[in-house]
Amino acid sequence: MKRREFFAVMGGATIVGRGVGFAQQPRKARRIGVFIPFAQTDRTQNESFTVFKDRLRKLGWTEGREIEIVERWRPSADNATFQAVAADLVRQSPDLIFLVSTPVLAAVAAATKTIPIIFVGVSDPVGQGFVSNLAHPGENITGFTFFEPEMGGKWLGLLKEIAPSVERVTILFNPDTAPQTKLFLRSIDAAAKSFAITATAAPVRDESRVESIVKSISGRHDRTALSL
Repeated sequence: MKRREFFAVMGGATIVGRGVGFAQQPRKARRIGVFIPFAQTDRTQNESFTVFKDRLRKLGWTEGREIEIVERWRPSADNATFQAVAADLVRQSPDLIFLVSTPVLAAVAAATKTIPIIFVGVSDPVGQGFVSNLAHPGENITGFTFFEPEMGGKWLGLLKEIAPSVERVTILFNPDTAPQTKLFLRSIDAAAKSFAITATAAPVRDESRVESIVKSISGRHDRTALSL
């Protein structure tokens, strides 16, 4: 669905004729599905979600009247959970889905090819194949990104400024819930030589693995960990 079609669906009001005059019928409440991969008690996410709803209200879309919001808050490191929640949200037949993060977008995109999807907090949506390009996303997906893969090299440079003696860096990440890490690793590897740093990727899927890695580098002034 093109973005102009999406806005037409969201903003259109039905006009019907009665006799020789016309009357505007009440707009059917549009249903917005929201998928946020954090606990509902998360202060930052709650504040952002409040701003989201306030902005909708200022645009004339009041919850309980013009719109119905179906919320799904799921803090999880399990892709199976994301997929189950995505499927459940699609079954609610929302007019559109608003979501946060790369793994959530991957789950929802796999669950529907027709419901419009708007994302935020996704790293390099073009490089990961979610959209064709930023100007013309195509398909049913569009959104906003504020993380560029080149940031990986910038983070490494910042780390070197903070701790000049560091020569070896271990990058911790969960490949299941942070598939975008591979994009950052490229820029980290490219920048490592210029900073005289040896960068090592360390995929982890459980806490015990994190603990073992931290213990292996603790007490070494020339080595640190970077979590993505």
